[in-house]
Amino acid sequence: MKKLLISLLFLSFISVYGQTVHPCCGACPCVCQKNRIYIGANAYYQRLSVHQPQEGSSLQSEPIDGAMGGFEAGYEFKRIRHLYAALRGFYGQGKLKNSQLSRYIHEWDVQTRLGFNYRALQGPNVVVSFYTGFGFTFKNQFLNGFPPTTFKLSYYKYYIPVGLLLDLRVTDCFYFRFDFTWVPDIDPTVESSNFKQLRMELKHKQNFRVELPLVFLFGCERQWEINLVPFWRRDKDGRTKRSSICDEFTMLPEQVYSYWGTKLIFGYRF
Repeated sequence: MKKLLISLLFLSFISVYGQTVHPCCGACPCVCQKNRIYIGANAYYQRLSVHQPQEGSSLQSEPIDGAMGGFEAGYEFKRIRHLYAALRGFYGQGKLKNSQLSRYIHEWDVQTRLGFNYRALQGPNVVVSFYTGFGFTFKNQFLNGFPPTTFKLSYYKYYIPVGLLLDLRVTDCFYFRFDFTWVPDIDPTVESSNFKQLRMELKHKQNFRVELPLVFLFGCERQWEINLVPFWRRDKDGRTKRSSICDEFTMLPEQVYSYWGTKLIFGYRF
């Protein structure tokens, strides 16, 4: 009987000790770790539709598409019922083509976020964040047509992201995120390698981004994470204003980019 009581006391001690060594075990990772750094790779399909202006253009109107790839890295700070801040960088490159035209595209995107978050529901542990910020996108496009010609376009776009980030905890080791961003442009412009003095203002500002991260947490304190992130993105470059160069009128068409892809992200929380 004494041995049985001693055994029960020992097991109770181990159980209590195991629960108190790491106070964050089993808790929501958003509460225990406020900082997050991450890096990963992305692979996506891109389709580019070119809408010709009525007065003609130097580009083809047939859609082009192809596979793209790159990487992403960032830092995020989130304190419940307090500040949400983030810095993220994105790079992508690849070749789009059709029967008459091909484009080799390099794209860089840097975005900062600043907002406020709060816990919407105590039971399911839903954290909602509203944010805005500032961003910059740079695209280099090398066009090869038929007959063989080479044409370079460089797009510069400043923008103000306005978004909603939703964190839904499912278990201690898994949660789901929904990230929607509206991306209105600020004074977007373009340069051409053929016309060094030509810098044309773009008009349309209908850009959207949606990400659906599936986050898997590891470690006793859930400090390590792997993210599988399906995403969709739509960018639109408006038609340029009519410009006169060497007594000839030049106009570039409206362009609509559609992205469908997946990211594989590795992160650490602290």
